[in-house]
Amino acid sequence: MQSSSPARTLDDILGHPAIQAMIQDPSLSQARAAELYRTHQPTVSYWLSKLREEAPERLPEHLRESRHAAPLTLNDILNKPAVQAMFKDPSLTQTKAADLFNTPQPYLSRWLGRVAAEAPELLPHHLKDIKPRPTGKPRPKPNARPSHLSRFGAPHAYPVYAYARAGAADVAPQFDGHPIDAFHTDIRIPERPPILPFALRVRGDSMVNPLEPDSPDNLPEGTDVLINPHIEPRMGDYVAAADLESEGGTIVKEYALAPIDPANPSGAKQLSLRSLNPKYAPERLDERFRILGVVVDSRKPSYRRGRRF
Repeated sequence: MQSSSPARTLDDILGHPAIQAMIQDPSLSQARAAELYRTHQPTVSYWLSKLREEAPERLPEHLRESRHAAPLTLNDILNKPAVQAMFKDPSLTQTKAADLFNTPQPYLSRWLGRVAAEAPELLPHHLKDIKPRPTGKPRPKPNARPSHLSRFGAPHAYPVYAYARAGAADVAPQFDGHPIDAFHTDIRIPERPPILPFALRVRGDSMVNPLEPDSPDNLPEGTDVLINPHIEPRMGDYVAAADLESEGGTIVKEYALAPIDPANPSGAKQLSLRSLNPKYAPERLDERFRILGVVVDSRKPSYRRGRRF
C-alpha cells in the first residue's frame, strides 16, 4: 500500500511557486495563482492560513491578513511603521519607506491618502501635499426608524447582545455574550466567520445631546444598534469599540477628531471616540481601544414594544 505524501513544512509552502508569486505580486488573487501554477485554490488558501497562524513574520504585509479580516481603521494606519517613519523623516520617500518596511508602495500611498482625506490636521507639514483618497461618501447617521420591519416582515435578523456601555469609561458593561433580543432589518451584512454581524443595546446618556434631545442622531438608553464589523469607519460614523482595560467593556461613540487640549478647541487635534453629550470628555483612540465595527442602523426602545422574543 502506497504511503501518503508527508505534510508540507512551512519552508515547503513558502517555496511553492503559487505562494512565491503571491508574495511578489500583491495584486495576484488566490484563484489566479492557483490557476497559473496548477494548484487547487482551497489548498493555496489553507497554506496561507497556516503561514498566518504559525509564521506571519515570514509573509509580506499584504498577505498577513485574510481578506475577511477586520478593515484598517485610521488609527491602524497611523500606527503602521512605514507611515510613522514618513511622518518623522521629511527626506523619506514613499518608495523608500515601502522598501524599508516590506510594504507594497500602493498600500502606503492609499494609507497616506486616507489620512489626508479623513484627518488632514494629523499630517506633518512636509506631507501636506498628499492627495486625499476618501473611502467613499459620508454615511448618513443610523437614525432609528419605525417601520414595516417586524419579526415577520424583515428579511434579515441579527442577535442583540447585552448592553453596550455608552457612558463614562470606568463603568463596567453587562456583556455576557448571550443574545437578549433580535434586530430585524432590511440591511444585509455578509457573514464572514469568525467575524459576524451583531447588534448591541446602548446604556447611559453619553450619546444624547442635551441641547437637542429630540435629534434623530441621538442614541438614548435602550437603543439597539446594528454593527457591521467589515467596513472601515469614516469621520462622523458611530462605532462600537472594545475598552481593553475594562475586562471586555464596550462603548458606542462617534469616530471623530477632538482637540488634544479641551481648553483650546482650535488647537491640535487627535483621533478620538467622542460623545454627543458634552459632559463626557472624548476618549483618545489608542491601544486601549479596539474598533469592533460601524453602527449602520438603530432601533429606539419605543419601536420594539410588543415585539419581544
